[in-house]
Amino acid sequence: MATNPPVTEGDLLIAELARRGRRAYRGGDRGATFLIMTADPHAPDDEGSAYTTAHVLMCAGEHVDRPADQHNEPWAGHLFDAQGTYVDTPFEGATGPLDAETDAALFAAQVCDWMDDRRRATARPDATAVPYGSARRRMGDLTLAELLALAADNYAGLAEDLAHEARDEMYDTIAGAYITQIGLALTVALSTAKAAFPAAQPPRQPDQARRPLREMTLADFLHLADRERAALSEHLDHGDRADTPTFNAFSQCHLEALGHYLRLARHDHTTGRTPIWPTPASGAR
Repeated sequence: MATNPPVTEGDLLIAELARRGRRAYRGGDRGATFLIMTADPHAPDDEGSAYTTAHVLMCAGEHVDRPADQHNEPWAGHLFDAQGTYVDTPFEGATGPLDAETDAALFAAQVCDWMDDRRRATARPDATAVPYGSARRRMGDLTLAELLALAADNYAGLAEDLAHEARDEMYDTIAGAYITQIGLALTVALSTAKAAFPAAQPPRQPDQARRPLREMTLADFLHLADRERAALSEHLDHGDRADTPTFNAFSQCHLEALGHYLRLARHDHTTGRTPIWPTPASGAR
């Protein structure tokens, strides 16, 4: 009776990239194996185009066709132009040992986000947004509601990660990825709000007296959420882990405050309870 071949490292990464609307192909050179995908998700969907346009080569050591349970080297990706000349390194690989599934998921998220940010930075002002669902859209193409949902989704993942009692390098790597995604979403959300309301007043400065919640605006909540995210990131990177109870308590405080401001921001945007910024005539400031 025929048996199914074991799932390989390459199989796992191909599946993770496919979840994000990207197609990768297997390749090889002088005994080494790798995966390749076009840098532009809208390039022709065939293997030949991956070699004749800008592309990303992805490898886990020299062999990506090993059984997944033998995964012992992290995924890394390198960007090349259409002529095969090295351009940049989107992601050099996880710093700590990860199992094959976790490494593939982390790598796929990092390299896709890097490529999306790179395209957004170099896109023409009149570039057409990608239809939702056809491929993973650039961060700049998301609506304000989608950006807030993205930040909230990553907050939920971060909260789950920090709930684990075992603190090791794997958890730190994943937590760092979640915090980065929350920060990107909040940054672009505030930029989107400013673009939609160009004549709006800026939010209050941190050194000004805190206003009642009913007078605060969506912009205030976005800024406060990002401040808590930055404080949490700083604490996780440089806090005193020797004092475990205190370290965990501060982590939980920053995390709860971040979630609180995200919920307020989503509520205000969904219900329209307050404007993004009050107009000068409102007298709220």
